[in-house]
Amino acid sequence: MVLDIGLLTQLVAHLLENALLYQRSKTIEPVLVVIEEKDSSIWITISDKGIGIPKRLLPHVFKLFFKGDMHSTGPGFGLYLSKLITEKMNGTIHLESEKGEGTIVSMVLPVER
Repeated sequence: MVLDIGLLTQLVAHLLENALLYQRSKTIEPVLVVIEEKDSSIWITISDKGIGIPKRLLPHVFKLFFKGDMHSTGPGFGLYLSKLITEKMNGTIHLESEKGEGTIVSMVLPVER
């Protein structure tokens, strides 16, 4: 499949929004976005130093209606949709997080030439 730039834009925009929404303080902390091409794939990593998600909740983060924190204001579609978009582009998505330490979301998306 050829990479869908519209879907990719939605995916990255949503993950950046999450990183900014779930900061530890009212001061905006740095969010690191790394995009690399290797092995005929696009590798995207978005990492923040936000509030993080407790380890016990990590197996549920991509489920529909899941909210990782009581401060979550959305309906719980975000990470679920991120996973659907990634899978639609034949990619994979992985999330690592620790409460109080931040979150790292990694995606690998194949690119056809």
